[in-house]
Amino acid sequence: MIVITTPTGHIGSKVLNTLMQTNEKLRVIVRDPAKLSAEVKAKVEIFQGSLDDSAFVSKAYSHAEQVFFVIPPSNQYENVNEYYQKFSKVTCQAVRQQTVNRIVFVSGTGLGVEKNAGPVSASYLVEKEIEATGAATRILHCGTFMENLFHSLQPIKFEGQFGTSVPIDIKAPWVAAQDIADAAVKLLLDKSWSDCDSVGVLGPADLSYGEIAKMMTKILGKDVSYQEIAEESLKALMVQYGSSAPAAEGLVDIYAAMKNKTFNMLKRTKQNSSPTTFQHWLEVVFKPAMLK
Repeated sequence: MIVITTPTGHIGSKVLNTLMQTNEKLRVIVRDPAKLSAEVKAKVEIFQGSLDDSAFVSKAYSHAEQVFFVIPPSNQYENVNEYYQKFSKVTCQAVRQQTVNRIVFVSGTGLGVEKNAGPVSASYLVEKEIEATGAATRILHCGTFMENLFHSLQPIKFEGQFGTSVPIDIKAPWVAAQDIADAAVKLLLDKSWSDCDSVGVLGPADLSYGEIAKMMTKILGKDVSYQEIAEESLKALMVQYGSSAPAAEGLVDIYAAMKNKTFNMLKRTKQNSSPTTFQHWLEVVFKPAMLK
């Protein structure tokens, strides 16, 4: 039995879709089953509830051999460490109670070096808690998700521009959700590992926002420019569009880590360089979404 959390998210949905093509017994934890397809509902065991409910999660992990674990994303938290740990503590308790054998957890690449990098730092604390459960663990250390650019889809579509507080020439690893899902599925189908380790998933190349804007201009068929925004201005803009002030600060802290070059502490290798190029992702994922 494999339990999949966040099965309607960018990564979890792709993990689920791939595993549905196998003979594995699958269970998903979801708050709103209406978001699941008819095919999923017909083939997969569904547990409706929240990942921060101890009794519910313990029941949902019962008889599970493996768990694919993702902290649900949010732009409404008041304290990022408390937000992440309310989910990790519940999952770790359930793993111990139900003697889950293996956990695959999606994390970042800061590796604890940067102490104030918002969700990246919070994810590192979760890693340590999971590894202490006694279950075999694989941490997916991932670069910046290409899918994060969906937050800028409207300004790119209607204004031809987007921006963050990262300087235009700072490079970072960018990775497609599909590559992360593929790495997770490979681990979930491999029953041989029984220790704690990590796997880097960095995409094929490090890119700057300036390079990304040029790719968008070429592939989207319209001029797209990138603008560096002052940190305080960016925080205010995010709050204006619905984020809590701490969540806005947490994202800006990630951008600061990118600027300080502590966001990614992994050395790129052939093994941790995943295949999906940014150009391909723009063509097959972002451009169709923008044209809707």
